[in-house]
Amino acid sequence: MSVTTWIRLDPSARDADLRSSLAARVADPLWLLARQWQMGEREGEDAGSPVVARLLGETNQLGRFRAGPAGSPAHAYDPRAAPLEAMVERENARDGGRLGRRTAADAGLHFLRLLAAAGAGSLRAAYLAAYPLAPLPAADLDLIDDDSRVFLQMIQGRALDGDALYAALLPTLRPPSGAPTLPALPAVSGADTPKVISTGLAYLTWYETLFSLPNAGERAWSGERMEYAFAVSAQGTGGEIVLTAPGYADGRLDWYDLDLDRSGASLGNVSELPAAVPVDLSVQPAPVTFKGMPAHRFWEFEDAQVDLGALDISTSDLPRLLLMEFAFLHGNDWFIMPWPLAVGTLARVTSLKVTDTFGDVKEITPSKDLDPSFSMFHLTEIGATAQTPAAPFKDLLFMAPTVHGGLGGRVLEDVVLARDEMANLAWAIERKVEGPSNHGMSRQDAFVARRRRSPLPLPPPPEPGNELSRKRYVVQNSIPDHWLPMVPVKVPGTDAEFRFRRGLMDRPDGPPIPAQGRILEPEHALIMHEEEIPRIGARIQRSFQMARWIGGETHLWVGRRKTVSHGESSSGLRYDIAE
Repeated sequence: MSVTTWIRLDPSARDADLRSSLAARVADPLWLLARQWQMGEREGEDAGSPVVARLLGETNQLGRFRAGPAGSPAHAYDPRAAPLEAMVERENARDGGRLGRRTAADAGLHFLRLLAAAGAGSLRAAYLAAYPLAPLPAADLDLIDDDSRVFLQMIQGRALDGDALYAALLPTLRPPSGAPTLPALPAVSGADTPKVISTGLAYLTWYETLFSLPNAGERAWSGERMEYAFAVSAQGTGGEIVLTAPGYADGRLDWYDLDLDRSGASLGNVSELPAAVPVDLSVQPAPVTFKGMPAHRFWEFEDAQVDLGALDISTSDLPRLLLMEFAFLHGNDWFIMPWPLAVGTLARVTSLKVTDTFGDVKEITPSKDLDPSFSMFHLTEIGATAQTPAAPFKDLLFMAPTVHGGLGGRVLEDVVLARDEMANLAWAIERKVEGPSNHGMSRQDAFVARRRRSPLPLPPPPEPGNELSRKRYVVQNSIPDHWLPMVPVKVPGTDAEFRFRRGLMDRPDGPPIPAQGRILEPEHALIMHEEEIPRIGARIQRSFQMARWIGGETHLWVGRRKTVSHGESSSGLRYDIAE
């Protein structure tokens, strides 16, 4: 048996006043000074806090835009008027293809509403009779689904063709000379003529400003690559600054999607580019602050929304270790200085000098001059040679005129590019195309509806007692119409390199059906690079995009998005079958 004894010290508050505790008095100043020396805090540096920073540089506003690869026509561009995404992605949304009807009907209904608001609603029936929506051709009617057929029946006789109405009103209401007049159809009486003219002029303005449309012949989309290519330029002190985007397709355009073209390319009309604006800025730097930053005061409560101390970090997690080191050790050693920049400008710093509290002036050089591997926000240079001067185009910062957080509409087209190892082919699968209602029409549903309306003939019954007659030889089985083969073709002049060319599949009940949407470009032969159809597949979608720009105006356009797909697909295609 043993007896264990110990002494326990229990603190007791003898005073209700907490001011002594909050003072955090140190009973042994010599011990605190020794700990400071031990931790390296007594090693003084001959440095002061920054007081004034003077920045010299220049800004260069974008002034030219080119849609497409090198050699395509370029034109003037004001980044304050439209975002860069709208300039790059926009296409002719009014050309709805052979199946589109909704846009024309909506435009016609808007004209009828304007007509009624102007007090000429009695002319509604006359305009419906003068500009009816043309019925869909029988060949196209056979390729749509049941919902699209119902839509066409619903709008027939209830909506007029707004596109045809615009084509008729434009030459008469905006003649080269003279007063505006009305077209011959329909006949309008003298009392209603001023009302219809004012309504027609308002309709023309609305029609032309509803969508952001490209210039005639302008096209940034490349069917060979299934992505956008474009370029912009500005005027700098050392000459024209050309930024090129060789491939953009994910819908998130930013400064890193463009490269600094040093090959000597030009977008033309350099004299019309906005001149470079010199910058001489003197400001007082401010300490860097961020959420979760350690508080400066001793007893100050820190914000619990960001708890950097709760990070679960292992010894091999280098990025998080660097973040912790910056936040807890070096966060209060960084300073920032504001430099307001307008969107669509290229900024270049030529000199940055900082004056500290001791009156010393120090010139700050770019960090990549000390370590070339550290080049954040640095534009990648392409086309430069050993003889290309670097000084005039050094250290450029691009403030891209792009949209963040725009609205995307429902998918109009959906195409999947996939490999099929069992059939030894690649396929372009049109899942959705823009139908008569200008919504995404499922081509699978349209295929099923067409087979239901016109089923394939059944094979003849076998002869009794004849075992061979029970089998039927089939050269090739049939697959859905929206599976279009991408046939490999060799590139002339090479032995191994090849491309994919869009082809057609034979049908047992008629001629082959070509592509119905715009993505696969049925109007001409589509030849794609082999690497654009990887084993994981690719998916391209068309949809309406809308964004509000810096002036408050809205921009509406049709854009395309390219993402990865779900891998290989199987079409079920077989040859030499005995059924």
